[in-house]
Amino acid sequence: MAHATLAFLRVRFRAVRVPGEDGPRYLEESPARQYFEATAPEWAEYVARVEARRVRRRELRESAVVQRDVQVRRDTGGLLRSKVRVDFVTFGRDRHEVEAGAADAFVREYVDRRYPDLAHTLPDPFHDWFRANGEEFRSWRAVLITAGGTVDVDLGLDPTERTPPVGFPAEYAMRELDRLASEGWTLLQVCEELARDPAGDPHVTRVRYVLTRTDGRPPATGDH
Repeated sequence: MAHATLAFLRVRFRAVRVPGEDGPRYLEESPARQYFEATAPEWAEYVARVEARRVRRRELRESAVVQRDVQVRRDTGGLLRSKVRVDFVTFGRDRHEVEAGAADAFVREYVDRRYPDLAHTLPDPFHDWFRANGEEFRSWRAVLITAGGTVDVDLGLDPTERTPPVGFPAEYAMRELDRLASEGWTLLQVCEELARDPAGDPHVTRVRYVLTRTDGRPPATGDH
């Protein structure tokens, strides 16, 4: 016996403008990021800045000279002096005394202060580009999940066709289920996920059709 899941997902698209093409491409966030990283000069500049920052961090970290567990004397008042163990960390002309065993942590903190975490100091340019790149659309995509993997199902949906918030594309789902039924698949279960729109009304955001067949053959895949 074999099982499969036909899943319909409500997703966001952006009208991504592509130089040299008459119209925009309607892309979800993940493929839009792939396009941005492959073509946008802003991304190349961002990567170069990140890499330069990493090189400076590494060079500063490697320049640290550490002396571990050094015995020094401390005045305790009057004529008494005590012996304590410390570490010394030197960056160029800057020499720092820290508690024994704390040298490695001090080096990390010192480098972080000089070159803070990249995620906070160098914002990813993709997000601003994606938000600014044309109007957002919501439409549907479908995937077929089997033991052999997950493949996209071509529904022939134009993402620019505005469907109402409650508008599940039932006719496309029935067409694909009919195709799978002709291959011997039987519907076993239907699962729906709901969300609420700004007015508080529920609408479908995901539908999963669980299928089974007794001969164990996987469903045909490809563009339909």
